[in-house]
This record gives sequence, structure tokens and C-alpha cells, in this order.
Amino acid sequence: MIIITGAGSGMGEATTELLAQKGYDVALIGRSKQKLSKLKQRLDNSITAIEQELDVSNAAETYSVFEELFKNFSIEGLIHCAGIISCREEKFLSDVNNEESLRIISTNIIGTLNVNRAFIRNALNNSLKCSIVNIASISATFDSADFPSYSLSKGAIISLTKSLAMRYGEKGIRVNCVSPGVVKTPMSYIETPDFDDYIDELNQYHPLGRIGAPIDVAKLLCFLVSKDSEWITGQNFVIDGGYTLSK
Repeated sequence: MIIITGAGSGMGEATTELLAQKGYDVALIGRSKQKLSKLKQRLDNSITAIEQELDVSNAAETYSVFEELFKNFSIEGLIHCAGIISCREEKFLSDVNNEESLRIISTNIIGTLNVNRAFIRNALNNSLKCSIVNIASISATFDSADFPSYSLSKGAIISLTKSLAMRYGEKGIRVNCVSPGVVKTPMSYIETPDFDDYIDELNQYHPLGRIGAPIDVAKLLCFLVSKDSEWITGQNFVIDGGYTLSK
């Protein structure tokens, strides 16, 4: 079974559907029980799919959920997609709202710490060799002037990924992360409500001629969580249709 956080929408949803198509059992974790239930209903009945509502910024709840999953299922890996972006523009650092910044840090940094810690603790307790894939962003290292809090949070995820890969590689736990570029997801409309108006312009900045779709990222996530990538760890994979080459 693969655990997917942020499974209710966007890249998490696409990844869940692709894993199910490949025959993996899946544990769907997210904040919206309703979205998880609708997703579960669409999955093939031949696989096991369970749903669990969870706020990953809550350490105690996160550990409890993961402990229960490891107790009842054979866990193979984790894809951590849960994350948020600011719904308010941060054109200058002086404009950053402290409450909004803390909300982003709580979910994206503390939430990632909680999820990775809970997964690794249980994997070690069960002597499992497995794979973790975290989601960062090209905003961590490129073109991040407008969203300092978000960029900070995604940079922290890359650093955490490398640290955990070094520490737990000898235990058979691989840890990688993926940094997507411009991908059309529900989060795109939180950041930019009139996102559709910019798609044609954004397409022109991509050598491959288009912005990304959730399935583009899902394919990479599924590869990295699988045994096909068994000699890969500690890496940050940029997947952006060539966008960062054009800037």
C-alpha cells in the first residue's frame, strides 16, 4: 500500500488514480473527507483503498494515523503532496502577513516534518525498506520573488529530503523530492484567480509548448515511489516542461 497525502485534489488526486491503475493499494489522506470519498468511489474495486481525514500540521494526529496504517496494512511507500500556497500576494517581503506566513510554514514545513517523521518511525519499527517522495517547487530555487513564505517552505522541504536520505539510506529508506513548475491544479487558482487568462502566455515560456497537467507530475511520483527507482535517493527532480530554461 502507498500512502498519499493531499490526495483529494491536484497532483495528489492524479497520483492516486495512476497508482490504482497500476494495481497498488492506496491510503488516501487529506483535509476534505468529502473529496477523499468521491475519489475512492472512482477507483478500481480490485484494489484496497482507504480514506483518512487529517491535518498534517498536527503531530499527534499524524503519528496516530500512520501507526494505525502500518499496523493494519503492508506499507511500501509515501507520496507527500499535502501543501498550501498564500492566497494573498506577497510582492515585497515587507508586505508579508505574519499570520499567513505561519499558516504556510505550519502546513508545508511542520506538516512535512510530521509526515516524514511518522512514516520513518513506523518503517524503522517494522524493519521496512521503502520510499518517500516529497513535493517541493521550482519556487524554492527559481523565480520566487513574489511568494517568499511559500518559497521558504519549499526550500526547507528540499533540505529535509536530502538530510533524511543521508540519515536513513543505510536502513533501506529512500527519500526524494519533486519540484514541479507551472501545473494547472486547483491551487493555481488560489494563487491566481484568473489563471485561465494567462495560460496562452505561459505556454509560450515552455520549450515543450504547454504548462503541466497533474498527470505529468504523477508519472514521476509513481516512478520514484516504486522499486524501479531503487538506486535513487536524496535527489530533487525538477519537472517543468523546460520553463526554467527560458528565463
